[in-house]
Amino acid sequence: MLNLSYFPYRSEIKEDYYDLRKSGKTREETLALLCAQNENEINDPDDGAVFWVAVGEAQCRYREVTEDVAQKAKAGLDYLMQPDISLSKTVAKTLCAKLFSPEYRQAPKERKPAPIKNYCTWAVGDVYAFPMRSKEAKDAYLDDTSLLIRVKEFDTVGKKIYPVIYKILWLDAALPSTTEELNRGGYLVNHLYARKDQVFDLVLCINSKKQFEALSSRLTYAGNFPDALNPPKPKALGEFCPFFEDPDELERRACFAFHQYGIEYFK
Repeated sequence: MLNLSYFPYRSEIKEDYYDLRKSGKTREETLALLCAQNENEINDPDDGAVFWVAVGEAQCRYREVTEDVAQKAKAGLDYLMQPDISLSKTVAKTLCAKLFSPEYRQAPKERKPAPIKNYCTWAVGDVYAFPMRSKEAKDAYLDDTSLLIRVKEFDTVGKKIYPVIYKILWLDAALPSTTEELNRGGYLVNHLYARKDQVFDLVLCINSKKQFEALSSRLTYAGNFPDALNPPKPKALGEFCPFFEDPDELERRACFAFHQYGIEYFK
């Protein structure tokens, strides 16, 4: 006799149901979306039976089973208990008891979407100096320079907001105090995967408050320069060409970019 875990499609539907409800969709919206996304499977006898059983299980978890879903899930269980499939009758009986129990027929709770997280307190135009002092910087002859991080904009990826930055190699001991001085800095060239097009957009992946505080403790604020020059956008790659970078990799990747791709100056 088979258990429900034998049907992998069931797990997919349940996870999709949970994700939609967690995103703030109502019970009705969730069911409508799942039905639209799985129209072909619902019309298949085997997959259709598993689909409604999975929806029934998902609604049981939230104690929001509708009569219609309960009936369709029961029909699905009856189908799966046929001799050529052989779902366990004990498993089916246990789920049916939930589907038709008042305990699992409560009114659905409103589920607010998860808030978008932003651990970064920088502003567009801010420039911060990162001292290049590691062994890698010394080996690259950059240990007497600073890496300037200039905030271009912010981009939302998933449920998090990340700063999009430019990296500027700064050779002077004194940090820039005017836009004109900043514009004389050299932008490190970054590449997207193995392509040879220039890419300057970097998404700095700050994923926690602790990570942001650790990075901030190593930075010196140089000022806000909203009118600084923007590197030209490579036409082949469109308007936004992201490269995702870990804050802990800033210095190492700057040394790599300098030796592999060099720097560009824009006047």
